[in-house]
Amino acid sequence: MSQAASSDTIIFARKMIGAGFRSVVVRNSTGVSRKIIENMRKNSDAPESSCGPLSSAETLIKSNAAAVEATIFLLSYRQLAMKPEEEIDVEAVIAAFDVYQDAHGAARGGKVDETVLLDINDTWVIARDYRSAELSEHYCGHCGISFFRPVRLSQKSCPLCQLQDVEDQPSAFDTGLNIAHVRDEALKMRNWGQSDDEIARSLGVSSDDVEKLLSQ
Repeated sequence: MSQAASSDTIIFARKMIGAGFRSVVVRNSTGVSRKIIENMRKNSDAPESSCGPLSSAETLIKSNAAAVEATIFLLSYRQLAMKPEEEIDVEAVIAAFDVYQDAHGAARGGKVDETVLLDINDTWVIARDYRSAELSEHYCGHCGISFFRPVRLSQKSCPLCQLQDVEDQPSAFDTGLNIAHVRDEALKMRNWGQSDDEIARSLGVSSDDVEKLLSQ
């Protein structure tokens, strides 16, 4: 590697640190050693890098709400990246993450929903797993959007339509349902690893009801 290329790589690693990437992602993307990365981090205003293994898109995209967030990012990333099916374009990840954050806030009147908000490392993971063909693209003929689901996930329905259907459901507290029975079923589904959105759809109640029932 030439001196100029080495200098460019160091500059790019510093940019990634400033953008909020974990050290393991910076190292994976640039090949810069752990020691150099940690020294750069200490000499910057960037927070310390968290430890532990990176997540996967399958773990991140468990609920319909999470699938919508991932789709917003990934649609933008695919437009900006040069060869998203072949390599991770970190510059495009950074740019698409900015677009995603703006869209997330705009849809919520400038507020942030921390329960579903992706961070920049999450979006890098999504870009990585898209390149590895671990995410499949689907088209919804009802609302006219493309969306993405993990290939190993059996549910392939449109997350946006599912969320809208859940929100239109009547309240369990207003329909004369056996609240104790509904709560027991919701607890079982939660223990099985289902998201609140999926529980709500299965039980025919609203997502707000699920939250209320499971907080009692």
